Amino acid sequence: MKHKIKGILVAALMAVMVFCLAACGSNATRDQIDSDTSANLVSIATQTVTSILKMDDATLQGTISQERASKQITVADGLQSWLDQKPEMGDFVSIDSTKVQEADSGYIVSLGITCTNRTGHVIFGVDKNFSAINLLTVNKTETLPEKLESAGMNLLVGMVVVFFVLFLMAWIISLLKYVGKGASGKKKSGGEEIPSAGDGVSAAPAIPSEIETETVDDGELIAVITAAIAASQEACSDGLIVRSIRRVKNSRW
Repeated sequence: MKHKIKGILVAALMAVMVFCLAACGSNATRDQIDSDTSANLVSIATQTVTSILKMDDATLQGTISQERASKQITVADGLQSWLDQKPEMGDFVSIDSTKVQEADSGYIVSLGITCTNRTGHVIFGVDKNFSAINLLTVNKTETLPEKLESAGMNLLVGMVVVFFVLFLMAWIISLLKYVGKGASGKKKSGGEEIPSAGDGVSAAPAIPSEIETETVDDGELIAVITAAIAASQEACSDGLIVRSIRRVKNSRW
């Protein structure tokens, strides 16, 4: 069957080459596909696709194995896609529409097909030299319920992803309060914060438990002390003014 497909393709390519040589003197530009080339591309695609879609399952399996062995992965994948969808689409009935367009890799022909269970479309591509198939895919046409189901599934997946990302961001933000907590000042049991050594804040001087400075305003005591100072200095007490009296520890007095 592999040789049959290649024989059909070679014969169709030969016809295309003959028509292309005859059309070389025409005024068609390189950016446009002339009618003869387009017609022959449709003929190649129609014959090749029809022969593929009419294969039975055993022939398809054998052809897929042969194409994979010869490293024709594109053709093998296209045949496999049809084999996978054939039970759902049913047997091939007809080709209903064709559309030809030029691509960077060659030419692409889109074919609308009808099967016993549902419709579909085939994408068939050949290179610029019409020497090899570089694209072959078979896809079913989705019904309205299937399109709605696909859209609903995409919406559900999108919402799950969005809410998961938002939850993850909220969780990361909630962890930011623990960043640098070890470098901050510790707290007392009563809630008052003690500045750490790296904060550049000097500790406040400790307040003594007992008051060491005491001002005595007793006039009689002041007079006695003033007289004692004057006697010790052998001076007159009139020139002495006592402004304050402070008790000193370990004093001899």
